[in-house]
Amino acid sequence: MLTFFLFHHFSPFMTGYPTHRQLRAARSMLGKTQAWLAKEANITPAVLLGLESSKRKLPDNHALSRVHAVLKAEGLELLESSHSQGEGVQWQHPTGLTWVSGLRHARAMLNLSLDEMADLSEVGRDAIARIERGGLKRIPEQSATKLRAVLLRKGVVIVPEDRNHGLGVRALSSPLSS
Repeated sequence: MLTFFLFHHFSPFMTGYPTHRQLRAARSMLGKTQAWLAKEANITPAVLLGLESSKRKLPDNHALSRVHAVLKAEGLELLESSHSQGEGVQWQHPTGLTWVSGLRHARAMLNLSLDEMADLSEVGRDAIARIERGGLKRIPEQSATKLRAVLLRKGVVIVPEDRNHGLGVRALSSPLSS
């Protein structure tokens, strides 16, 4: 009975509660700060910082449910982890965004800085920043290929939108399948 209680109340894979990776990606998708999200969720910035940490052990489910409600109200949908794929975040409705718009969010999910992405991809930091801002009319195919390859190697993909859902980011593997 105690095992059920612990899993049921403290599992990071509980239905509807965002993981630290989902939180970082979702904030990136919204273009909001930790301070903004903490205020909207009526939690302290320190609590949100802890929720976004990859080192969190026992998540605060009450705080997570408040954050989840804010994300949902802002138009985001959490994609749950399964045995075949990892967690993710996507817009609830089509937005017209392309994969380029998801690059920054995928980096946020992976907690990669521009410098780290530049080192891993061998694409210049300034070029990546311009790509993410939409500052290039045409993205060099070689750069796009290298950036996608890094995301794939790190286990994250940009989910293209379809008729029913907007752009998103998703982990390729699930912690459940490890």
